[in-house]
Amino acid sequence: MSADFLELEHVFGYSGKFQSTVHYHPTEPTMIIYTIGSLIVIEDINNKHSQWFLKGHDNDVTSLSISNNGYLIASGQVGSQFHKHHEAPVIMWNYQTKAPITQFGGLVGKIIKVEFSRDSAYLSALTEDGRLIVWDCRDGSSIYNRRGEFPITSFAWGAVTELNQGLRGANKHNSYTLAACYPGQVVVNSFDYEIASMSYKITTSACQLPSAGMSRVYTCAACDTAGAYYFAGTNSGEIIIFNIQNRVFRASIPLSSNGILCILETGGYLYVGSGDGKIKKLVGGDNKWSIVAEAQLPGKVVSLSYGRNEIISGTSLGCIFRLMPGDLTNTLHSESPIGAVRDVSFGLRSDMFLVIDAAGFARIWDSSDYTVILRVGPTNRVEGFSCAVGEDGCVLTGWKDGYIRCYDPQSSTLRWEIPNAHKGAVSALFINSNYILSGGEDGALRVWARMSHQLLVQFTDNRRTLTRVFPDLKLTNLIHSSGIDRIINTYDLKLERRVVHHEIGSGNILDMTQRKDNEFELITCGVGNAILFWDCDEANPVQHIPLRVSIISVEVSPSGKFLAAGSETGELFIFEIGNNNLVSQGAVHSSKINRLRWSPDQKQIVTVSDDCSIALWNFYGQ
Repeated sequence: MSADFLELEHVFGYSGKFQSTVHYHPTEPTMIIYTIGSLIVIEDINNKHSQWFLKGHDNDVTSLSISNNGYLIASGQVGSQFHKHHEAPVIMWNYQTKAPITQFGGLVGKIIKVEFSRDSAYLSALTEDGRLIVWDCRDGSSIYNRRGEFPITSFAWGAVTELNQGLRGANKHNSYTLAACYPGQVVVNSFDYEIASMSYKITTSACQLPSAGMSRVYTCAACDTAGAYYFAGTNSGEIIIFNIQNRVFRASIPLSSNGILCILETGGYLYVGSGDGKIKKLVGGDNKWSIVAEAQLPGKVVSLSYGRNEIISGTSLGCIFRLMPGDLTNTLHSESPIGAVRDVSFGLRSDMFLVIDAAGFARIWDSSDYTVILRVGPTNRVEGFSCAVGEDGCVLTGWKDGYIRCYDPQSSTLRWEIPNAHKGAVSALFINSNYILSGGEDGALRVWARMSHQLLVQFTDNRRTLTRVFPDLKLTNLIHSSGIDRIINTYDLKLERRVVHHEIGSGNILDMTQRKDNEFELITCGVGNAILFWDCDEANPVQHIPLRVSIISVEVSPSGKFLAAGSETGELFIFEIGNNNLVSQGAVHSSKINRLRWSPDQKQIVTVSDDCSIALWNFYGQ
């Protein structure tokens, strides 16, 4: 069977944790570039089916920049967990080929910001410890690498001066201005090429401040189009304006009570995004500016970018908005989880699926247009752990505080709840017309009445977290549970006791599913183990599928012919159950797959990950 039977349709995601992580492409006005975990996504904003992915980082991408000529993308990341000194490389990519050109190493901790010079010739990066580096994009050499007595907190490229080349073109290097912020100080670095030394001479001069001084912590910065003015945002909510040609302070404008996080200057207007969720549009010049439009978005505004006719913005609540530059009228482009996505479930419909995340939200997505049609969660924002959809469409959710909460799919209101259903998180759920099954961190399996929600029976043979609970496909009086303590139990509800027990010698069991043919064997997966098949009459596994990586989640397809498996490395594998052959595989997540589910019509698979992403796959097998 061909690997083409598995096709990635769409990835949902944008965590909004970092500044400058959503951009319009400067020369292709329908393309946006944004981040999901360690992935960089290129997407047609008018056709969400069109996505491309840049993979090269091994931790969250913290900043993006696209060169003005549109040829290059730069990205920085959080320090790697796989390197001794937590290196945080900057990668420069070819936009056309979607391939890395070079990787700049020797940086540690976290990259705060990357930005190309206006002529796309140089790339600068700022590290968490305040080091500012400038590289030549043509050969990757460093022309500036400095950390002063006080760490730099933000910077921006200013004007590029194109020099006359002389009679023989002796000087082919432009002059540049790069302004940077220190706590309480703004400096201007001038880069002028010296033919004699065949290198740039860099002179640094501080901007003159008011006589009373100005102690500020700067959070973001931008220069105007002409390169004459430098706008610096502060954590106290001001925009500080400097004339960098004359190296002098011009104005301080208070705009927010919760800090300035992004600044965009275009068309003579200034757009400012802040921690209170507001975007303000200012018009003016020098030291006189006034607010002419304002928009309120959910969460902190962490990114602003201008396209041909509109602005795009990213917020800390995982939302990407499109705004009209004139009056800031806005529409939601996409919404994403901002915490690790823990579980996913389908109801009777194949075009809608439910997910729950660690940030305290459960959402139903419409897979036909990628929109959120329901968003629910407790007001105290506890971590979500498990979810299920009832036959009537009710949204059943399990939470870190031990509550089971059920929401109405139409009104989004809370229908009912079971307080303290478990000690610790509700880690597994199942619902049908007869009862509700729940498993918890306390190792208990509990059976609840479907209508009254009263406890009917409980089993406490597991010692640690249960990972999956469901009824037997053949004998309806049997229910199964698996736990990370390596134990599989089968209970008879009529007898109210355990009737089958399996235990593996090492590792743990992270998920379980059941065959729909043969002997209806249980199938388990976990860290340190192959995919194992268990028969109720045999003490040891009757079959296994060895793999090079640990499998975190498994599920048999609705037809019973295929087994989907999600790995700790974010890969999706499809096996044909009859012969255990691998028939398809794909990879897009930058972290482990926590759960996967088949759609009822078997045409799609949804995988959810620790990197706050959701992947929708098309499956063409029969």
